[in-house]
Amino acid sequence: MKRKSKKDLISGEEKKKLRSRVLSHRKNLSSNAIKKISSAIDEKLRKLELYKSSKNIMFFVSKEGEIDTVTIIKRDIGLKNIFVPKVSGKKLEVYRIKDFERDLSMGKFGILEPNKNAVRKCRANVDLVIVPALVFDRQGHRLGYGQGYYDRFLSKIRAEKRVGVIYSEYLVDRISREPHDVPVRTIVTEKGVVKIEARDER
Repeated sequence: MKRKSKKDLISGEEKKKLRSRVLSHRKNLSSNAIKKISSAIDEKLRKLELYKSSKNIMFFVSKEGEIDTVTIIKRDIGLKNIFVPKVSGKKLEVYRIKDFERDLSMGKFGILEPNKNAVRKCRANVDLVIVPALVFDRQGHRLGYGQGYYDRFLSKIRAEKRVGVIYSEYLVDRISREPHDVPVRTIVTEKGVVKIEARDER
């Protein structure tokens, strides 16, 4: 996908079209391409001081086409306290998992979620949240799947704890922001790390 120019602003209506295009385009990514890009992102993520210093990290559990977090979770589950989200009504709840295969089962939207073996935790326990998106812009705003689960959750998480991971081709210059949108402070792509300046708003 060609990145938007600095003068471009992706509007609300265009978001719907962009979401559809990205989902369609992502389906065509080969498993080898995803593996290579995910590995590069993982390498940069692990070098972040915030990642190295965090003991309690919340990951999304990746599904088809997304940055592969499953490999990271399985590797670090004995090194860090790993937390994953579960949809409950209109919100995300946080659970700690100790065994990937035992503590996760298929849930809503075809995503692995914590089962009865996982232990529910308070979001205050989390030192770092790895945030998914279809698209990020360089101000830290994200285009997700349109349900708002992460925006509601992230609104209660300190800005410096929010780190987005994304394919570099899905990092655009600017998308329109809704009142409920919650930006991340850092974005990691396979090509580098984007640091976003602190804002007074959150």
